[in-house]
Amino acid sequence: MFHFSSLAERVQNARFASGKGWTVVFFLSTEGCVPRARRETLEGRRERTVCMERSSRAEDFSLLPPERKDVWGNLWTSTSPEIQSFASLVGLEIEELRLDYARMRMPHKPSLDQGPGGVVHGGAIASLADTVVVPAIGTYYDEPQMFSTIELHVRYLAPIFGEDAIAEGWVVKRGRSIVFCEAEICSDSGTVAARASLTYKISRFRSPGDGLAKNSSFVEASGSGTNGSDS
Repeated sequence: MFHFSSLAERVQNARFASGKGWTVVFFLSTEGCVPRARRETLEGRRERTVCMERSSRAEDFSLLPPERKDVWGNLWTSTSPEIQSFASLVGLEIEELRLDYARMRMPHKPSLDQGPGGVVHGGAIASLADTVVVPAIGTYYDEPQMFSTIELHVRYLAPIFGEDAIAEGWVVKRGRSIVFCEAEICSDSGTVAARASLTYKISRFRSPGDGLAKNSSFVEASGSGTNGSDS
């Protein structure tokens, strides 16, 4: 529906001489068709192309008890064969851990590129998104749990050329056995490369030998308690 208020501000006139007189041609701005409040809402939803300050987002989450932070830091840096994982194979490094939040770095190396052009492979970026939320989920628990990815949706916004990739992952909502997360992946220079939404299934850790050894999507967390009901 057209809104003709302030029409004079939205119309340009063009008069063309013709044999039968003057013809007035109106060019309407389609911006006038959308209420101002709606336009402001749409503009606010446009994708950011520059990453937030990493410290700014982290500050929205509570600090971890030292013992819980040590468990997750050691999980990724350990060289023990019993806890080797996909994350250690790719070389992912934890930079910061907080309750329901994690930040990871994926150092660039040629084996992560999709070809000679130096563009980091989309699968590597998706793997980073899928991995960064694991410690974010795990920091909540005091007892061992098993995590498995139910759903992963990635939106690629820009390529990463020959740079480290930095990922932030955080928990959006927790149920008794389902956790909803989001992640943002940026180049080291600050360009937003991808955003992801993820859903994880939480189940009881069955035995010390299961989990990491069977599937890299399952991770033993040191950590407890549940919050809320099943989603």
